[in-house]
Amino acid sequence: MGFLIALAISSSLVDLSPFSTGGAIYLANAPERWRHNLYRGLLTFTGAMVIVGPLASWLLLVLPNWG
Repeated sequence: MGFLIALAISSSLVDLSPFSTGGAIYLANAPERWRHNLYRGLLTFTGAMVIVGPLASWLLLVLPNWG
């Protein structure tokens, strides 16, 4: 059960990627002068969450129930 919860958390963390629907909507509605910084910020956040999200959720939810 912990694995499924960790997988769900990890998959929802990257929904703000500038390449996903949510991130594209944010970029499309941002003023032109903010778009470059917003794009870089969303990309940085997504890159960090690809590493941190699965590791943190695995450590908190899967590892304690491992045996």
